Amino acid sequence: MAGQLFFAAHDSFGEPEVHPDVVAVGLGAALLAELMLVGRVTSRDGLLMVVDTAAPSDDLANTVLARVRAEQQLLPVSDWVAALALDAVAEMSNRLVKARQIRVERPRQLRTLGLTRVTRFVPVDTVEAAAPAARIADTIRRGEYLHVVDAVLAGLMVAMGLHHEVLNTWDPGIEQHIRYQVAQLVPVDVQDLISRTEAVVGAGVLIR
Repeated sequence: MAGQLFFAAHDSFGEPEVHPDVVAVGLGAALLAELMLVGRVTSRDGLLMVVDTAAPSDDLANTVLARVRAEQQLLPVSDWVAALALDAVAEMSNRLVKARQIRVERPRQLRTLGLTRVTRFVPVDTVEAAAPAARIADTIRRGEYLHVVDAVLAGLMVAMGLHHEVLNTWDPGIEQHIRYQVAQLVPVDVQDLISRTEAVVGAGVLIR
């Protein structure tokens, strides 16, 4: 699921649709959401806890779970979102490169102007990369219910302010409809994660 958010957060040229820090925070949350959806972690009173130590099949998910398990005390979900954001873009891009879904174009300094371009994460298949956002947009426009994973994706898009760019809408009714579907379809702990992610983004936390 985090891979689908990665694609949604970057345009067809592999450049971020919103501020890179916001992309990082969203991906950090998405990595936690993956573990929540398969019942490995949950939250209680705003604190993240492990409920199943079985290793996920995905290497990155297993790494994230190991980090949570290694922490000697329970920490707030918001702290985990911010902590995972530090490496989320690099780790997710590595996952997608291994899956041969993107190629990474490193920045080069423009000597004449003293400028540096951002790293680009260019999708190998632009149709595949655009599919998650297109699927969500089409479902919402038809007034139908999203699948749970797509509801989580849409909820994270709203938390990141990404829905304005990706779903091509500033209609407050669309945002309200997404929030309603999240409340109806998404597990409570993931709802809490989405809410806290929105708060982290709203606080303007910068990733160093």
